[in-house]
Amino acid sequence: MFILKNQSTSLLFNLFRRYHNLKHPFERELAGIETFEQWEYRRASHAWSVFLPYASLESLFSQKTIVDIGCGGGGKTLALLAYCPKQVVGIDLDAAFIEKAKHFQQQFSGNASFILANAEKMPFKDASVDRVTLLDTFEHLSDPIKILKECHRILRPSGLVLISFPPYYHPQGAHVSDLIPIPWVHLFFSEQALCQAYLALSTTRKDGFNRRKLKCSYSNHQWELGYINHMTIRKAECILKQVDFQLKYLKLIPLRKMMTPLVKHKLLREFFTHSVAIVLKKGEKEDES
Repeated sequence: MFILKNQSTSLLFNLFRRYHNLKHPFERELAGIETFEQWEYRRASHAWSVFLPYASLESLFSQKTIVDIGCGGGGKTLALLAYCPKQVVGIDLDAAFIEKAKHFQQQFSGNASFILANAEKMPFKDASVDRVTLLDTFEHLSDPIKILKECHRILRPSGLVLISFPPYYHPQGAHVSDLIPIPWVHLFFSEQALCQAYLALSTTRKDGFNRRKLKCSYSNHQWELGYINHMTIRKAECILKQVDFQLKYLKLIPLRKMMTPLVKHKLLREFFTHSVAIVLKKGEKEDES
């Protein structure tokens, strides 16, 4: 058992040591309800729908070469086969996720593949891809600007980057809700306390080692949530100004429809936005002359 070093950690541990969040994919997989990749696939149509106000999914993906960054278990990637892409390639840094994706892929027909790769240096030729997608990935990137520049390199002229992510101040923006489901918990407890509680709670799960490895890291003599980059809406807007893309679409989806007025407020939007949908376009060559 990890040592509970302070009252905050002890409180969180005692509150949730017997709690099982069966809405979370990690807990669902552990309970034998469905695998992580099955969960991804089941929710994929809803996840991809954030781009529908911009264009139909058929027009975005049909007969297109697609790279899905942060493919996870491959569920959301394989869901793109329904739109008849020319080719879809999922990439991820986690070897365990890639193995899951390759195994899940056996249930599908279509031109899909999965590779272990770093999005900062992707194994694709210049101007060889039509679409790059980052669904629930942007908030995990260690260097978003570098990765967007790499996306620009591999995209053909007029190619698109499709991004969707929950901002950091989302109720579950700390990404620890599988074990600590308090909404906005990262506003009330330090990141050190959250990590220590998460580490301790993970020991009550058979897959605890994998969860600890994925979500917590030790740096400068303390634990931190290395799984996330604290991506806010404001931070994303600043990043978009530093890359050579045309911003074609940016939409804030509220937590609830009734909260729509709140996401129009510069400060409140950070707390009441469910997800941010962004479409970036690489300029035509003639536009650059």
